Amino acid sequence: MQAMVSDDDVRRVIRCLDMCEEIPAEMSASCALKALILFLESLADPVVPFSMYTQCLDHANAATLSKRLEAELPTAHRLAFEYLIRFVDTIIQHRDQNDVVPDVLVAIFARVLLRSPREDLAWRETNLDGERKVMFIKHFLSDDTPTALPFV
Repeated sequence: MQAMVSDDDVRRVIRCLDMCEEIPAEMSASCALKALILFLESLADPVVPFSMYTQCLDHANAATLSKRLEAELPTAHRLAFEYLIRFVDTIIQHRDQNDVVPDVLVAIFARVLLRSPREDLAWRETNLDGERKVMFIKHFLSDDTPTALPFV
């Protein structure tokens, strides 16, 4: 899972997806994961819309409020969010087979699911913002998903 993937392989996976072709069996899961991350980064409006970004960070320390905000996501965004969270959870649950580091994976998905509306202006998020993104995402993972940062 943490193996380096070549840009050429990632482009090949993206090309297969764009053309509705089967991804070659020799392509690693890391290539597909990298293609997914690039896709999520390229969305004009992220899975958690820019309009809800600040609210999500403000309530990241409260599971109940975070889940209430998730319910307020536009339907397509909410369904995508739920699917991606289940995907992350599944990868982490099978970490013995894929060598994933749970906190790294959660941080990556937190960064692409919750994008600051100010990032286009070369604004750098603080460490606190990154931690709050991770806390928000962790409220939706299974209780038995191992992560170093405790649920708050």
